[in-house]
Amino acid sequence: MYILKFQLSIRRAMPTPFLVALQFLTTIPVYLNVPPEPRDWGASLNWYGVVGLVIGALLMLAAWVFDHFLAPMVAAALVLVLWVLLTGALHLDGLGDSADGCMGSSRERAFEIMRDSRAGSMAVSAIALVLLVKFAALSTLIGRGEWLALLAAPLLARAGVQALFLTTPYARESGIGSSMVEHIERDRLLIMLIGALVIGAILVGISAWLVLPLLVLVFALLRRYMMRKLLGTTGDCAGALVEILEASALALMV
Repeated sequence: MYILKFQLSIRRAMPTPFLVALQFLTTIPVYLNVPPEPRDWGASLNWYGVVGLVIGALLMLAAWVFDHFLAPMVAAALVLVLWVLLTGALHLDGLGDSADGCMGSSRERAFEIMRDSRAGSMAVSAIALVLLVKFAALSTLIGRGEWLALLAAPLLARAGVQALFLTTPYARESGIGSSMVEHIERDRLLIMLIGALVIGAILVGISAWLVLPLLVLVFALLRRYMMRKLLGTTGDCAGALVEILEASALALMV
C-alpha cells in the first residue's frame, strides 16, 4: 500500500514526458496510467539529459560502494554490468544493428540489415570493443576516485541524442523516433541541451576545454556518416551514438 502511494505521488510530482523518457531509456520501474501520446514522446527528448544524470548518479553511488570492498578492476566490471542492466542494453542493441547496417551496400539494404534481429560479426565486434573501452576507462577512473566522471558520461551522451534530433532528419517514416521528431519542442529542447552541456562541463572540470570539443568532433563525424549512408538518423543510430559518446567521454576523461 505504501509503495503504491509512493508511486502515485511520484507520478503526480513528475511531468509525464520525464516519466516517458525514464521508462524508455532505463529499466527503472515506471508505470503510466495511460500510454504516452505522440506529443509526450516529442517532449520526452527534453528530459534525456536529466535521465542521464539519474543513470550516472546510480552508477556513481555503486562505484563508490564497490570501491570500498573490491579491487578497481572488479568494481569496474560490476559497474559496467549495472550500466547495461540499467539501460536494458537498449543502446547496445542500437550499436549492434547500426554496425551491421554499415555493411549494407545501399541505403535500402542498410535498413533491411538493421531490421534483422540476428547479430552479425560487425555487431558483435562493435559491442565488444565499446564495452572493452568502457571497462578499461572505468578501471582507471574508479582507481583514482574520479566519481564525477560516471555522472558526466551518461549526461553528455544523451545530450548528444538531443543534438542529433535537433540537427538531423529522421530517415524512417514510422516508429517512436518519427513521433519524437514530428512533435519535437525545438526551443525547449535547445535550452535543455545547453543546460546539459554546461552541467557536463562543470562535472568534467578543468579538462572540459579538451573533452567537450573532442566529443563534439566525434558527434560530428558520426552524424556525417549517418547523413551519407542513410540521409538521416534512426533510433538504432541514436543508440549507437549514446554508446560511442559514453565510451569516448570516459576515455577522454582518463
